[in-house]
Amino acid sequence: MTTAWLSVSRDPEWGGGVARGATALARTGGFHTVFVGRRPGERWPRLGDARRVREAPGDAVLVHTSLRHRALLRDAALTRRESRPVLLWFHGTDRRLATGAPTGFLRALFGSRRAIASTAEQVPWLERLGLEVVGVSPIGWDSERLRGLVPRPEPRTVLFAGRATVAKGLDRLVAAAAPDFRLLVAGEGPVAGGQRLGFVDGEAWRTAHGRAQLFALPSRDEGAPVSLLEALGAGLPALVTDVGAMASLVGDAGWVVPKDVNPVELGGFLRAAFADADELAWRAAAAPERAAPFTAERVARWFLAL
Repeated sequence: MTTAWLSVSRDPEWGGGVARGATALARTGGFHTVFVGRRPGERWPRLGDARRVREAPGDAVLVHTSLRHRALLRDAALTRRESRPVLLWFHGTDRRLATGAPTGFLRALFGSRRAIASTAEQVPWLERLGLEVVGVSPIGWDSERLRGLVPRPEPRTVLFAGRATVAKGLDRLVAAAAPDFRLLVAGEGPVAGGQRLGFVDGEAWRTAHGRAQLFALPSRDEGAPVSLLEALGAGLPALVTDVGAMASLVGDAGWVVPKDVNPVELGGFLRAAFADADELAWRAAAAPERAAPFTAERVARWFLAL
């Protein structure tokens, strides 16, 4: 079976972990990726995108979407005339929409489509909104990014990777890290602070992950972030908030803190993580095993077996 994959952006700098995951899965075979997302300033969707979806080869269409109004309206429009089976794979979630939309809302919007959730939390929401959930999995991460990574950890260095936004919790991480920790910020966005690396890929991505001793993602809202899986795969223990699937992904390879943590409390959690070098080391050793089930190759095999 081959699958036409409708995904959000060809450009990893704009599309983030979702775009990286889509690109990695496309390389595994069995997928023909149709990138329909926009870059800033472009129309969304672009003229001709619906036709490109209909003409894409494949026995089915996989739509990597989000439980948010604009994404849902876009993807419903792009697949309205699709005669092949359509499977919706959800990543992000607007909790107000998930809990407040009328029962059966997604069935009315998409018809009798089936769905994959990226977190267990999404399952009852999707079912209430009228979709049959056939599996739960984050999008795969690209293990090839690790090739050539040489760990050269710098003392008390914390890495943040993702959009530099309040939703990702960077504001409270910047406040918590100063002045005791060096904070590397791999990503673009409006929140200032830390040592800004900008968007990193290739050797710059490997260098950033090799410099850090700890990965931190204190998000206020999250699903199953690819940046977390990549950091675990690179052997970094992680400190994350208890939102989305992050606690279950991290397991014993890090620390989970309350989602409403304030900067003072977060600074205390950072100091506790670095206080015991042996614990930091064994959590780091556990990290790659936590990410291994979700490489692009394994996720592709799981999906094609559905």
